[in-house]
Amino acid sequence: MQRYTLGLLLTLAISLLLLPRASNAQPTVKGPLLGVLGVGRYLTEAQWQRSPFVQKLHELGWQEGHNIAVERRYAESQLERLPDLAADLVRLRPDVIVVVGGTPGVRAAQLATTTIPIVIRALRLIPPNVLYSVVNVE
Repeated sequence: MQRYTLGLLLTLAISLLLLPRASNAQPTVKGPLLGVLGVGRYLTEAQWQRSPFVQKLHELGWQEGHNIAVERRYAESQLERLPDLAADLVRLRPDVIVVVGGTPGVRAAQLATTTIPIVIRALRLIPPNVLYSVVNVE
């Protein structure tokens, strides 16, 4: 009887210890996974939510955590980090990678994958030899 009681208490204690971790896990979102590769600094959650990119997603009916999942990686202007960050995103198998910040991020994404579509959000012109196809989305 003591073994049974000890086993039950041990199981209950372990379950209680693991419960907070399970509640902190991100919920699984049914829908596409969007990978974001940023060349510049990391955006806080508030900055991200106010960004024109996220605002446009909302206008189009996409809501992060509801019908789309987003994984963000930022190089913090340390360009040597871009290949590892791009490879990390590719391992997650996103439906599309959005590169924010220009040519170095585009090249890193291109080296990391040839099958995942890469969308570029850049303020400067991207050299033509970097692009395979261009679609102007308005």
